[in-house]
Amino acid sequence: LTSAITGIALADGTAKVWSAALTAMLSCAEAGRPDLALPTVRTLLGHTPKGAKPPAGLRDSFKDLLVRTGRWSD
Repeated sequence: LTSAITGIALADGTAKVWSAALTAMLSCAEAGRPDLALPTVRTLLGHTPKGAKPPAGLRDSFKDLLVRTGRWSD
């Protein structure tokens, strides 16, 4: 599912669909599975449409996972 969401968001290319995809990944993280959503988040953030901003809370939802895996220092 996360791969499909990534594909849809990248194919569409608009800020609206990109933001909706990140919001879905935020919901996944808040449900206790940030590990499943992180690859999609990283891909989408690497393809941010001009003028788009990530949803509020995205950084906080993935911070613990990124710190534990050594990808981000606290």
